[in-house]
Amino acid sequence: GWVAQVTLNARNYNLLDYLSNVDGFSRLFFFPGRRNQEHRYYVSWFKRFSSYASDSLRVGYEFVDNTYHLAQGTEFENVQVNARFLSHQLDYRIARRTQFRMTNKFQNRDVTQSNPGLQNHRKELNLANRFELLFNGEVFSSAVTLFTSQTINEASRRSGGSRESRTDIEGLQTALNYRMNWRVSSRDRFRFSVAYTKYEYSSPDTTLDVDEDDIRLIADFAWLHRFSPYFTVKLWANLYLFHQIYLKASRSANNNWNRIYQLGPSFYLKISGVLENALQIRILANYTVYDFEELLPVVQSYIHRKLIFTDSLRVNLTAGLQFVAMYQLEKEDNGTFYKDIFAEQLTRELTSHFIDLSLVYRRFHRFRIISGLNWFIRDEWSYLPEKQRTRQYFSFSPRLICVYSIEKNLLLRLAFAPKVYRDLNLQRQYYGTGQLNLQYFF
Repeated sequence: GWVAQVTLNARNYNLLDYLSNVDGFSRLFFFPGRRNQEHRYYVSWFKRFSSYASDSLRVGYEFVDNTYHLAQGTEFENVQVNARFLSHQLDYRIARRTQFRMTNKFQNRDVTQSNPGLQNHRKELNLANRFELLFNGEVFSSAVTLFTSQTINEASRRSGGSRESRTDIEGLQTALNYRMNWRVSSRDRFRFSVAYTKYEYSSPDTTLDVDEDDIRLIADFAWLHRFSPYFTVKLWANLYLFHQIYLKASRSANNNWNRIYQLGPSFYLKISGVLENALQIRILANYTVYDFEELLPVVQSYIHRKLIFTDSLRVNLTAGLQFVAMYQLEKEDNGTFYKDIFAEQLTRELTSHFIDLSLVYRRFHRFRIISGLNWFIRDEWSYLPEKQRTRQYFSFSPRLICVYSIEKNLLLRLAFAPKVYRDLNLQRQYYGTGQLNLQYFF
C-alpha cells in the first residue's frame, strides 16, 4: 500500500524566555481494505535562571490506530492507543559541588483491542517522582535519592457473548538509595551503595488474591588497593534481601525470604607489559526460606550455592605474537534447606572445567590472526532418590579467527570452529560453525 508522512521539527526557538523544541510526525498507511495511522508529537521547554538553577518541561501526545488481519485472514482486529506524557526536571546548585535535582513524570494511556470475538480496554496511569541530592568532590562523591511512584491499571475484557470481567490493579513503590565513591589515597579506591525498596501491589476486587507487599534491600561494596604498579587487589561483596508478603490468607503460605550473599576477590598482576595474570573468585549463596514452613506438609525452603574460579594469562612472546590462556572452574549445588538446624540435603551437584589456549599473531599489515583450542568438561549428579550421574559432557574445539582492519572504523572478521562432543548415553558427535562479521565503529 501507500505511506504518507508529515514531519515537524523546530529547534531552539525562544518562547517567553524559554528555549523551546518541537518534534513530531503523522504517518498514514493506506492498505487494501484498511487504513492505519500513527501520530506522535512532543514539545519541550528549557530555561536556565542562573548559574545555580535550571528548569525543563516536556509534554507529549501519541495516537496509534492499527488494523490487522487475524490468523483466519478474512477478519480484522483493531488496536487503538491514546497516550499522554508529561515530564519535569528542576536542577538547583546549592553549593559549588552540591546539587539538588527533582524529576516528575506522568503518563496516561488508553488501549483498546477489538475483534469479532473479543473486546479489551485498559487504562494506565503512572506517576513517578525522584528527588536527588548530589555531591561531586575531587576525592569523595555521593548521592542520596528518594523515589516514589504510583501505577493504576483498570482493565475490562468481554469475550463473545460473555459478561464483562475486570482486572483493576494498583501499585505503590517507595525507594531510598545511597551511593558513594571515595578515593582514599593514590593506591586505594572505595565504592559503596545501598538501596531499600518497598512495593505495594493491590486490587479493589476482593475476588482477586493479588494483594502483596515486597521489600528489597540491596547493598554493594567494592575496595581496590594497588600494592605496586605491578600488583592490584580488588574485593567485591553484594547483599540482596527480598521479603515477599501475600496479604490474603489463601496465598500467605507462600510468604518467603530470599537472601543472596556474594563475595568476589580479584588479583591482577602485570610485569612490564610482557605478562598479565588475573585471578578471580566468585562465591554465591542463595537461600529461600518460607515464613510458615512449619504449617506446610513438606519442607519447601531451598538453597543454591556456586563457586567460580577464573585464571587468565596473557604473555607477549614477541612484538607481534601473543599467548593467551584461560582456565575456569565452576562448582554448583542445589538442595533442600532446613533453617532450624542450618543444614542442606543435596538434590543436585555440578562441576565443570573450561580451558582455552590461543595464539594471537599481529605481524601482517592490518591483519590479526587467532588460533586456539578449548576443552569443556561438565559432570552433573542427582541425589534423588540416591546419588547418580546424570551428565558427563566433554567437548573439544579448535578455532581459527582472522580479523582485517579495512579502515580505521571498519573491521572484517572471519571465524571457523569445528567441534567434537559426547555426553552420557550420547555417542561422539561432530559439527562445525563459521561466522562472517562486518563491524563499523562510529
